[in-house]
Amino acid sequence: MLLRRRALARTTAGVLALLAIVLTACEPTPVPTRSGTKRMVVLGDSIPGWLIRDGSAGVPTAKVTLVNGTLDACEGAKDNPPARARTGKIVPTPAACAKGWPSMYPPHLTIRADVAIVMSSTHAMLDHLLSGTWRHPCHAPARSWYQADVTARLKYVKTKAVKVVLVLPAWPGTNSGWLIPADSKARADCVRAVLKAAAKAAGATTLDFGAYLCPTGAGSCKPWRTGDGLHIDKARAPSALGFIVNSSLPPA
Repeated sequence: MLLRRRALARTTAGVLALLAIVLTACEPTPVPTRSGTKRMVVLGDSIPGWLIRDGSAGVPTAKVTLVNGTLDACEGAKDNPPARARTGKIVPTPAACAKGWPSMYPPHLTIRADVAIVMSSTHAMLDHLLSGTWRHPCHAPARSWYQADVTARLKYVKTKAVKVVLVLPAWPGTNSGWLIPADSKARADCVRAVLKAAAKAAGATTLDFGAYLCPTGAGSCKPWRTGDGLHIDKARAPSALGFIVNSSLPPA
C-alpha cells in the first residue's frame, strides 16, 4: 500500500510539473521596450490589427516600441455576447475571445505601458443578444451595457498605463453591407456617443479615427477601404497607423 501511495504521489507530481510547463509555455513573452522609446500597447480587433500588419512603415520606431495586443474578429466585450450580422447569422469569434477583455488585455500589460490604445467597437455596431433579447446598439439597454463594459476596461487599463487613448471608430464604408445593417450611420453615431461617455467616465483620452477618415462626417469618408468597407487598404495603412501612433504619443 505504501509503495502504491508513493508511486501515485510521484505520478501526480509529474503531471503537475508537466502542466506547469505547458501553462508557462502558453503565456506570451513580453516584448522588451527598446531603449529611448515609449512603450505603446494597442488593444483591439482586426481594424488596428491589420493596420499593424500592413502599416509598420508608419511607426516612428525611434520613438515607439509598438506592442500588438489585437485579436481578429473580437471586439473585446466581457463574456463576448453573441452578435448578429446583417444577414441575421451569428458572427463567429475565436476561442480566445470567449471571456473578452478580462482575459485578453492582461497578458499584454505585464510591463507598464507609457501609452495604451483601445481600438475596436466595429462589432459594437451590430445587434447583440443581451439577457435573452436582441438589442440594436441604439437601444437603451445596449447603450448602458456597452458603456459600462468600456468604462470598466478603460479603468483597468489605466492601472497598467500612464496614458490611455480610446479610439472612436469611423463610420462604415458603403461596401460594408456584408456585415453592417443598412442603418450603419445611426449605429455608428450611437456607438461613438457611448464611447465618448465611457472615456469621460474613465478619464481616458479620445482620438477620433472617424474624423481622420471622414473629415466632415459619414458622407465624406475617403475611399481607403475598398476591400470590405471596414479595413484600411494596404497602401493607406502606414499613414493611418502613423496618425494613430503619433496622435497618441505624450508630449515630448
